[in-house]
Amino acid sequence: MGSKMFDRYPQPEKYIPDNRPRCHEPSVVEIMAGETTVHTFEVPFPIDETVRDFKAIYKLGLEVVLELPRDKCEVLYDGRRMLSILTWTLTPEDTNKFRNTCLSAQVQVKFDMSDGSTLYTEVVNIKLEDSLDN
Repeated sequence: MGSKMFDRYPQPEKYIPDNRPRCHEPSVVEIMAGETTVHTFEVPFPIDETVRDFKAIYKLGLEVVLELPRDKCEVLYDGRRMLSILTWTLTPEDTNKFRNTCLSAQVQVKFDMSDGSTLYTEVVNIKLEDSLDN
């Protein structure tokens, strides 16, 4: 009982542990103007039990240019990881709203909860690209 806890796990001399928390890699959302694209978001709660309504909000510069409602979304629940997976498909008409611009674009999901409160996901930056024929 007199040994130290980590004596069985030797480390190199002058080893200094780095126990700082690591930030997760930011997700990259891309839109190429004129293409059909799929955007997926993971939400850490079951949508059917706690959410009355939700939508994806796409902003270009200071203006909201696209709102995709719940009925355009495919919802899957991953019980193992305890999260909901929301998937929207953007049509060429949707993605063409982001063509030929130097403005920044962002997306966020808004939830109207069953208890009357409103929640938002983090704001995600969108990488915009133009297709050659646009």
